Amino acid sequence: MTVAFWRALRPSQWSKNVLVVLAPAAAGVLDQADVVRDTALMFVAFSLAASAGYLVNDLLDLEADRAHPIKRHRPIAAGEVPVAIVPVGAAVLAGAALAVTAPIRTEATAVIAVYLVTVLAYSFGLKRVPYLELVIVASGFVLRAVGGAAAADVPISIWFAIVVSSTAVFVVVAKRESELTHIVDAQRPVLSRYRQARMINVELLAIGSAALAHAGWALDGDRIGARAAAAVLFLLALLRYRSRTVDGPHGEDPVAVVLRDPVLLVLGAAWAAAVVVSVSA
Repeated sequence: MTVAFWRALRPSQWSKNVLVVLAPAAAGVLDQADVVRDTALMFVAFSLAASAGYLVNDLLDLEADRAHPIKRHRPIAAGEVPVAIVPVGAAVLAGAALAVTAPIRTEATAVIAVYLVTVLAYSFGLKRVPYLELVIVASGFVLRAVGGAAAADVPISIWFAIVVSSTAVFVVVAKRESELTHIVDAQRPVLSRYRQARMINVELLAIGSAALAHAGWALDGDRIGARAAAAVLFLLALLRYRSRTVDGPHGEDPVAVVLRDPVLLVLGAAWAAAVVVSVSA
């Protein structure tokens, strides 16, 4: 049961929490030991909070998952994890997530609290509300970036806010578009309320907004060469990501899209290097 419970936490999804590094990296403060420590704690807090959300969601979707050809293999739906311990486990993880942020700053704890509330609201019904559910899922990515800023005690620029929020919207809408294209069953009822043409329009708008904001950041500072390179690499990564979500079989899983595409990994690494160079002293 221990292994099954571990799988129910979906540790493979914790890679999303690397977003907490964005703000301190963009501010050039990751060379400070206390910032590294607090950012790492924020990563742990989001991992615990996200796993608590997965447990709650799987518990609420138990019957639907058991009737689904793929989701019935999830540990809770498959009966590998006793239902009685799921809410206890979720509560313990949520409490631990809040406790981990206690040594950091009050703002960091507040971000985790907001994240937990939105995850619970999503699981208890908002995931069935078209468009609002897109905003809620996208807010999870934004809150990770905001949490990193809170942990490092660095301000968030307007460029950073637009880039992160636009990219989050793009990733979530691309996920839904991929589901509309490749998923033929009713595993996500809200999909019937979406139209692919509209999803594509929102994606292109989000890509344009994120790319323009990144370009604005590139022009708003020193070392414009490195900043411009980062902006170009970022746009290429967005376009590559969209191509993979449309053509590939894993578009409904953003983590799988990135980790299974060498080109995206190279673009991401090159972008990160350009950002580091642009903000280094």
